[in-house]
Amino acid sequence: MLSQQRQAEEDIDQSENLENPEPSKSQRKREADEVRDFARLLTTLSSRKLKKLSLPPEIVDAINSCPPASTRGAHKRHLMFISKLMRKTEQVDEWRAQLDNPQVRATKSPASRHEVMRDNLIEAFSDHVDTLREQYPQANMQKIRQLIRQINATVELPDEAGDDERKEAQALSNKAKKASMTLLQLLRDSAGSNPQ
Repeated sequence: MLSQQRQAEEDIDQSENLENPEPSKSQRKREADEVRDFARLLTTLSSRKLKKLSLPPEIVDAINSCPPASTRGAHKRHLMFISKLMRKTEQVDEWRAQLDNPQVRATKSPASRHEVMRDNLIEAFSDHVDTLREQYPQANMQKIRQLIRQINATVELPDEAGDDERKEAQALSNKAKKASMTLLQLLRDSAGSNPQ
């Protein structure tokens, strides 16, 4: 008797779910990833192009205050924050359509193309190796890997860290910044030897 009652309750629950289907957790995650990728794209746009989009001021401020990709953790957290703001407004599709407008979408300058490649390599080198080899066939892959290791070598300091530890962390941070600039210059030089 009890099992028949449970079965009836489950049937009612299933019929309610069919009437009001909510997206699955996987679907919600895919949508959130798409919004985050769009936020990453928006952070690469110039402020002039951002003004052409009808973005709310708080999102524009968040985009403008986004740290560079060389500060890996902070950049990733900030992208998640921007995408959260964007999902609250539910206008992402409208902004994508605006960005596809030829008046907004202009050809990227070579400098920004190199910066985007550098940021992609820092974030996920193995995912972008093929693109790197295709766009920069003259690039010194060994040197690029070495620079990316230097950039990603960051130290998390506890609150009670001593002065020597802080100086060492600051030296690593300065070394990472220099390596990031060197990587960008290496990409520019490699592109210069390979006209597209």
